[in-house]
Amino acid sequence: MFLGNQGPLLVETLPEHETLNGDYICKIILPHLEEAARVNRPSMGLKGLKLCWDNARPHTSRATTEALHQAGVAIIPQPPYSPDLAPSDFFLFGYLKEKLKGESFDDGDELLSRVRHEMGMIDLEILKRTFAEWERRLRVVTENGGEYITK
Repeated sequence: MFLGNQGPLLVETLPEHETLNGDYICKIILPHLEEAARVNRPSMGLKGLKLCWDNARPHTSRATTEALHQAGVAIIPQPPYSPDLAPSDFFLFGYLKEKLKGESFDDGDELLSRVRHEMGMIDLEILKRTFAEWERRLRVVTENGGEYITK
């Protein structure tokens, strides 16, 4: 999921029997992200996009890092093991869980469709507050030498 302060940029699932690695990110995810960015940010595309994701190996592989750099995407450094920093962890997953509570889905495509719909319905004011909170959390963690946020 790629979420910005103007709404979702890209929501994809990893196909069955695929492995998320640097190669998959470079060959599959980045072209989809670039296409979405051209639609949502026609004058900029990926250039100037700021990406915040964890330090998982696929995200930090040489291939991924170089491809993002070539595309003009800035990677926001994140301390290891900091789930309290990611907007997906402190906001999005709980939001989606609440919106989808009690529903059942016939297959993964139906679930993905509902997730995309709900993400597209997030009020822009909520997204602005979420990203303001993300910035606050980054400051707190930085000021505390990379320690977890306690409140």
